Amino acid sequence: TTLFRSQCIKRVLKSQGLATWDGIQSLVPFDGGPFATFEAAWIYPHSSPYMPDSFMEVIGTKGTTHIDRQAEAIDAILDEARELIADGAVELVLIGQDTTAYGQDIGYAPGLAGLLRTLNELDGVEWLRLMYAYPSVFTDEMIEAIASCERVVKYVDIPLQHINDRLLKAMARRTTRVQTERLLESLRQRVDDIAIRTTFIAGFPGETEEEFGEMLDFVEETRFERVGAFRYSHEDGTVAGGMEDTVSEDEKLERYERLLEAQAEISLAKNRELRSEERRVGKECRSRWAPYH
Repeated sequence: TTLFRSQCIKRVLKSQGLATWDGIQSLVPFDGGPFATFEAAWIYPHSSPYMPDSFMEVIGTKGTTHIDRQAEAIDAILDEARELIADGAVELVLIGQDTTAYGQDIGYAPGLAGLLRTLNELDGVEWLRLMYAYPSVFTDEMIEAIASCERVVKYVDIPLQHINDRLLKAMARRTTRVQTERLLESLRQRVDDIAIRTTFIAGFPGETEEEFGEMLDFVEETRFERVGAFRYSHEDGTVAGGMEDTVSEDEKLERYERLLEAQAEISLAKNRELRSEERRVGKECRSRWAPYH
């Protein structure tokens, strides 16, 4: 929210040797106030029950962080949303370490589904987008909110990381292949025209060629709209960091490329299916920090 956003901007200013809004406006052309030309804005609905994976150290898990760790009430998020809309944002993107866990630490029973329904009623917002929805706590209420709220885009980012049960357990993902398949089936059955994006890791410690093949087959069978991939890299202080890295860098690269090549064919086919259709789209701004948007 405001604190998170302002501190991020301060860090950018500091990294550029600047100290004022005039300084940042000299780097990026703005029309009026500091956020006047932002068509999309990000809201961070922090929820503290986040459980870390075995392979990644997340902000805050070492005891210090760059944002206030006190749980935010829904009113604070609504205030931030109204401020961003007033600044010119037409799309609000909800993102967190575990967005689907929102509300658990503040006793907000409606959770993420309630937050989506409340934001959906705000005047001035065109689109609401959900990012980083953890698969193990994706409830039926959340699916229903995505399906029924007209301003919530029919898109969801679900980081799966793998599909093999042994590796999911080693990654501390707290879900199984069967549970994942049921969730994806429910999303596609209940949310018309939904686009699902996910990410996978190639070369996790101990991953065999057979286990990678299971993940590759799953991608080809499931036909996600978008897939991102990463080659596993060691990180100190994590459970996986203490595991023997049995997959060579060449093998990681080869598996990573095979995964992306398979998805490229799927994405191309899905894009071709959209020929002759008319869709409303959003155009992101181009800046010094994001030259490819």
